[in-house]
Amino acid sequence: QNALVPLMAAGLTLLGFGLLAILLGKRLGAAGIGIANSLAFTGEALLLWLLLERRFPGLLRVGGTLLRAALAGLLGAGLVYVLLQLALPVPYLLQSLLALGAGGLLVLPFIWPELKLLMKL
Repeated sequence: QNALVPLMAAGLTLLGFGLLAILLGKRLGAAGIGIANSLAFTGEALLLWLLLERRFPGLLRVGGTLLRAALAGLLGAGLVYVLLQLALPVPYLLQSLLALGAGGLLVLPFIWPELKLLMKL
């Protein structure tokens, strides 16, 4: 209903990205620009989330979901990393797809409650 707030947040993101890109780009090159992009958009998402929390109290009470999601992400990423380090006699694309599938299957038990809620929508 109020498009001005997201527009201002996007403007702040643009300014933040510009400053971070200049600072990090000089030191890290192209990787610094990518990091600046990630930081700027993460900051925008957090800002909008906090503003939404002020309007709808209780939105940030995520309970155990955040902990389960973080644990699932770490375990899934770890498994994918380990599987990609193996020297398998298959094409790298196939190895990547298998690692992705295995990581996805590993996180299913952690995100199952949210998946059940999503299926009810």
